[in-house]
Amino acid sequence: MKKLRGKKRYYRNLLARATDYNLRLTEESWFDMWHTHLDWSGIGNQGIRPRRQHISALVQLHNNLLKQLESFSKPYQIWMTIYENDSGQDAVFIHTPNENRDNFPFKFDHIAWNCQVPEILKGILNAVEYEIGYYYSVDDDEKIYFLCLKNVEISLSYPCCNQYEC
Repeated sequence: MKKLRGKKRYYRNLLARATDYNLRLTEESWFDMWHTHLDWSGIGNQGIRPRRQHISALVQLHNNLLKQLESFSKPYQIWMTIYENDSGQDAVFIHTPNENRDNFPFKFDHIAWNCQVPEILKGILNAVEYEIGYYYSVDDDEKIYFLCLKNVEISLSYPCCNQYEC
């Protein structure tokens, strides 16, 4: 991969994109495992520092989307996925009741919850505020971490929901 030129501008724009992302919610809006990635080109795979900057931007995007969803009248689930070895696959997901299929709330049965905080996440987010779990992908031979804000009213069988549902 070529060396990244204009790093300051790149990371400034990345953070701006995460901060300014607009869902354009309406009363008819719904999400069926909708997600967005910030690092399609895999720049975060170039080292620990770029990876941490991309994860920080992903957390900012998550917080931005969560703030927008506060005024959304439908129940929702929101979470982040962090791939152990592939920054390009890291994403924020939103899921609601939807017209495609009856899969809300999504059940995270395949996730091992209450795992150790991965080293890459330390100092980026307050681990006490998040439920952290992982799924080991045999196909990719890596862990995929799932992160969602804790909510004491939600059981672990349906994490990542807003407090008005589940």
